[in-house]
Amino acid sequence: MIVIGAHIDFAGPGKGLVENWSGASLLPSLFEALRETPRKHKFVFVGFADRENGRRGSNFYLKSLGLEGKNKIKAMVNVEALGLSQTKVQMDNCDPGLLQKMASIAKPLGFGVKGANNDLVAESDAKTFYDAKIPVISVHSLYGADKKIPGTYADNPSAYHGTEYYYESYKLIAAFLAYLDESLD
Repeated sequence: MIVIGAHIDFAGPGKGLVENWSGASLLPSLFEALRETPRKHKFVFVGFADRENGRRGSNFYLKSLGLEGKNKIKAMVNVEALGLSQTKVQMDNCDPGLLQKMASIAKPLGFGVKGANNDLVAESDAKTFYDAKIPVISVHSLYGADKKIPGTYADNPSAYHGTEYYYESYKLIAAFLAYLDESLD
């Protein structure tokens, strides 16, 4: 099983476009991109609640799976705060094997993937999976001044570059998920 997650709680006072409807709204498009081809792994797309309150949604999800269900998860891909700049990967808590796989799929697509740590992403739902010893990778677009946008009044449509960066992230993540399906045991 491969879990693709984004949190769905609002972290105002802004509009919440970046934090985190940009991640949650991408999940159905990723599902559509993968559903036509038979897959080796089961893909589970999850919108987690209460990330802002101790990651209660992702903790509840993992607990509800039990040990047997949890052991079926081969990877967790966290989608967070997209559309501000080019795709970034949170290096804290990132599984080196997943990072290498993302880099190898990004290059032929003509995308660069940079590492950029952000406290917001470090405490994302991916940390719940990381703490449970499940390989994780968090994809985001927070870098430089963009780091200050989530959870502020600056989180509004003027900060968002959807036609450019958001679509690039979508293409990269969709290709990465298809590659994971083929390359993971």
